[in-house]
Amino acid sequence: MKRIIFAIIVLFSAPQMLNAQYEDLVRGDSAYNEKNYEKAFEYLDKYYSDTTHGRSNWNCYEAAISACKTAHFDKAKHYFDAAAKIGFDYSYYSVLIKDTPNCLQTLPEWHSVISELEVKYDSVEAILKPIRNLLYDTSIRINQTALTDSSYWKNIGDAQKLISKIKNFNAYPTPKKTGFWTLDTIKIDTLNVPFLLYIPSNYNPKEKNILYVFLHGAVSGRKDFIYDAAPTIRQQNDLFKAAFKQNAFVLYPSARKDFNWLYHQKAFETILNEIALVKSLYNIDDNKVYIGGHSDGARGTFWFAVNNRTTFAAFYPICYFPSVYTGNTELFNLKNNQSIDGISDKGDNIFPLNMVDSVYDYAKEHGANWKNFVVNGEHSLPYDSPDSVYFIFDTVATKQRNPFPKKIQWQTDNVINGRNYWLEITALDTTATRADWQQDLNPPITTKEGKHTKFNFNKNKSGAYIATIDNNVVDIKTSCIKQLTFYASPELINLKKPVKIYVNGKLVFNDIIKEDKNVIADEFLKTKDKSLIVVNKIKINVP
Repeated sequence: MKRIIFAIIVLFSAPQMLNAQYEDLVRGDSAYNEKNYEKAFEYLDKYYSDTTHGRSNWNCYEAAISACKTAHFDKAKHYFDAAAKIGFDYSYYSVLIKDTPNCLQTLPEWHSVISELEVKYDSVEAILKPIRNLLYDTSIRINQTALTDSSYWKNIGDAQKLISKIKNFNAYPTPKKTGFWTLDTIKIDTLNVPFLLYIPSNYNPKEKNILYVFLHGAVSGRKDFIYDAAPTIRQQNDLFKAAFKQNAFVLYPSARKDFNWLYHQKAFETILNEIALVKSLYNIDDNKVYIGGHSDGARGTFWFAVNNRTTFAAFYPICYFPSVYTGNTELFNLKNNQSIDGISDKGDNIFPLNMVDSVYDYAKEHGANWKNFVVNGEHSLPYDSPDSVYFIFDTVATKQRNPFPKKIQWQTDNVINGRNYWLEITALDTTATRADWQQDLNPPITTKEGKHTKFNFNKNKSGAYIATIDNNVVDIKTSCIKQLTFYASPELINLKKPVKIYVNGKLVFNDIIKEDKNVIADEFLKTKDKSLIVVNKIKINVP
């Protein structure tokens, strides 16, 4: 399917993931998109001359058209037959009608495929019509609550009253309908970003509910966001059956090539904003929010695992490679308390299992809180055999976030992603001498071809901390950090007694921390997290 070839293109955009056997396939697809059919045929035909390579219906179709356009008519028939043998989804109907050149349309095989697809197309469109009707009907979902009114929360009288209002808020309205997907948007700067939300059938606004976030794949080649979402819903519904049985919400963000969760910080932040919006409208359990995804979406999931963990109880990447494209891949951060529960497939030719295992085994040796399940299948596993991944929803649903861990650690090369729960790196000092305990974790890799190398997961200089809190004493060890911010919560400290903060053995703060109503309101309005309430922020200069 097209989503798979997009994943391959992304694979090649990162030098550390270069896998030479797919170069011709990637180049062929790229040439086809540029309408350079001579080059496209050259590369695709060369790639498929190796009969051990797996075949995609879309790439075979590209090869057939390229062969047709360059007068290789026997090869055109050969590749169209190969694509037809794999099979086309109904969605290919309009593409084949519009794009297939005459030399293929004269083939009896083409007419046979079109006849079958037309029946599928008409049948599926009849199924999609009621889905579309619900998707765009804004009257049957919740559009606002007291939680969407920022002025209300900023005008509450005092800090204690504000904390009480936040903790005890339960005035969520009942939607006119449940058990359906709705398409909503969130405004980010000047951009309206759409996302899908599934409202569970037995939603009770008086009870807390699980929220699954799922990031789709094929982001780098997607020209636009998902607006006609009915086909996407049809494709995803089987995958989420286990989540639906848990009466869980499912948030399905949308990405495109210039705004995605491989390369763009703003796209990652948008996901957090979408979660906050969903929490504003529906009764979500703050401590049972899980993020996962497939392929590119799984790599986006891994980005959160190493860059921004505080919101989530667990991570569930499916068919993934455990590294990120922007900045360092900080395996050091996987020692924190939320787990990664990933799924890899034995036959994945995009992210080969032995390469995934190389990183996984190395990270586990260094204390990562990570479990990777291996099942039979190929890269399109969750769509070819969705029942084979249902167990992951039951697995992560047993995990509950502790919003106030007594020990945390963090390492970053970018202060934008400097916070982990109650302590944030706000300024780095990468010219300083590193502490002995701060190490660059760069895993040794065995490629699919059996070559041994080492990935550079730490290209940029970084700073790190290890911190504990107990009985109003905060003890912080730092390396290459200039400044920190401590996020105070009444569940962490006794606000009636002085708090002592030690940095590298030196006492840098010794005072009572007072509640600040403005800080409480500002922090709450960012996240709509009713469990993790911040009452004040203390800046700490590292001595």
